[in-house]
Amino acid sequence: MNTIMFRFSLTAKDYIKPMWAQLLRQWPTVVWLVMSAPASLLLVGYSLVAVAQSQDASDWLSSLPTLALVVPLAVPWLIYFVFMPLSMIFQVNQQERLRSEITGQADEQGMMIRTRFSEAKMDWGTFAGFFETKTYFVLTYTVNSQMIQIIPKRAFDSTQTEQAFRAMVQEQVKNGKIARRSSGRGAWLIPLIIITLIIAYAVMAFLR
Repeated sequence: MNTIMFRFSLTAKDYIKPMWAQLLRQWPTVVWLVMSAPASLLLVGYSLVAVAQSQDASDWLSSLPTLALVVPLAVPWLIYFVFMPLSMIFQVNQQERLRSEITGQADEQGMMIRTRFSEAKMDWGTFAGFFETKTYFVLTYTVNSQMIQIIPKRAFDSTQTEQAFRAMVQEQVKNGKIARRSSGRGAWLIPLIIITLIIAYAVMAFLR
């Protein structure tokens, strides 16, 4: 039985980057982020034009409802790329558990993760899938696909050990199936419809 050993400590960046990678694998979120940026610019541009052309306070006040639509469009950007990273940085700095050294081993039966605070032994059925970035292996949990186990590639003492871990995960986790990007067929239609309606409203308001 081949046993693969690894050792690492996680920084705030090690939590944030895989979190973003997981986020960008979900098509509804990607559609929302991609379309909300130009939609926000359109609404802000319309409001600025309205203010520039206004003759009195009542004219530019009428553009406030349109400008207010920027708020729900900007919320995902603020949550995912401002509040969540800042929250994670704060938590890692405050909680020693999140940055303590982790030692682990993996074999055909499963994986063991050990810190000075806890020890967890998981069989491969614990994980529903996995994906790989340039610097991380990320395994998604069966009970909650939003929960992830992060294994930095620097945790392995050699390229050969890293390759052996990759081959083992591919074989053991759902027979090597990569965690799917989509979180549901057609789920991207909801944010697409909402943003399209907002853009249409802004265009009609601009043309009035």
